[in-house]
Amino acid sequence: MHRATEEAILATGIPHAFLRDNWYLENEVGFVQAVLAGAPIVTSAGKGKVGWALRADYALAAAVVMAQTGHDKRGVRAFRPARDL
Repeated sequence: MHRATEEAILATGIPHAFLRDNWYLENEVGFVQAVLAGAPIVTSAGKGKVGWALRADYALAAAVVMAQTGHDKRGVRAFRPARDL
């Protein structure tokens, strides 16, 4: 779904910035509370990594991109808020 949308936007040639958020930390409140209460940490990620960030961090990152000057906002941006801001 996202790929088709991005390809359609690319085909138009209009200025754009694709912001690919990872996972909202707010989605994991129950998980974190359970772990703090002694539940085991069980995920489907195996040895993989998950990039959690607060919605506010993603919003700030988007605001920074949209406020940047010197380019036409063409391209893809994937954010790791602590490093990219």
